[in-house]
Amino acid sequence: METVSQEKANPQFQWLGKPFELFILMITNLFLTLVTMGIYTPWARTRFRQYLWGHLAFEGDRAVYSGTGEELFRGWLKLFGLLVVFYIIFFVLFFIPIVGMILGYAAPLVYPVLFAIGIYAGTRYRLSRTELRGVRFGLERGTRDFVWLFIQGVVVSVLTLGIYYPWFKNDVRRFLTEKAYFGTGRFSYTGEGKELFKIYLKGVLLTIVTLGFYFPWFLLEVNKYKTDHTQFQGASFHLSLTGLETFWLCALWFFGMLLTFGLAAPFLIHYTLKKVTPNLALNGSVQWDTILSTAASGNATADAAVDFYDIDLGFA
Repeated sequence: METVSQEKANPQFQWLGKPFELFILMITNLFLTLVTMGIYTPWARTRFRQYLWGHLAFEGDRAVYSGTGEELFRGWLKLFGLLVVFYIIFFVLFFIPIVGMILGYAAPLVYPVLFAIGIYAGTRYRLSRTELRGVRFGLERGTRDFVWLFIQGVVVSVLTLGIYYPWFKNDVRRFLTEKAYFGTGRFSYTGEGKELFKIYLKGVLLTIVTLGFYFPWFLLEVNKYKTDHTQFQGASFHLSLTGLETFWLCALWFFGMLLTFGLAAPFLIHYTLKKVTPNLALNGSVQWDTILSTAASGNATADAAVDFYDIDLGFA
């Protein structure tokens, strides 16, 4: 019988935010975005990230988000210009008989490329603007290799009617994790596609049989596997959240958003982070004093593309 995990007295990871502060911030952001017809969006996202990062702590030290609304706004302008040029060229070439036919067949292949670039470059930007204890996170250059990995994964997943998908997700996780760094410290990932496939197979079947009731347990098992096989300098992350807790979180999100027309979002974000962070741990010895800060870079235009195409990076 599954037992509910107890909140630790001194958890390594903590959420220190307050629900009404987050509510006021998100309502203010929404209002200013509406009255400026969307122009305020980069500043709204920046303020939200600054609050989120600034109230997440590891062993008492809070993270810092150093991105600015101005660089995101410039990224949006560059993205808009690139999209205008792209669609004009595409529109003109589409009416050339042979070229138009080729473009018609090639167009569906463009989206996986855009998604891959968005995921990698967007992650790189957000990590490059994240600091802890004065040390910056980062992601190595590797967009071209990631795009090729992503396209292969999409094609094979389609050809195998989704059977290859767990291997694809595992490869993406491994690539992003092993390219990531915290100063001079490195991350690693030991998960295997075949093990993740077993989790997906069981999860999908039980979710269908139980008419969706098992989905929170399936979701948790996937995330626990990925978390528990992620390491930093030899120390392993561990997620001790239970399926029952995940079930109640999913139920709260579903009914909370439905019954309040989305107004409960700040309170749900607060409650979720308050519940999850004490159940996340980094087990093992890390020589923190030997980790030095290094330079990290990222492109705000890529972050704008992530938002434009609504690509989920797993964090804000």
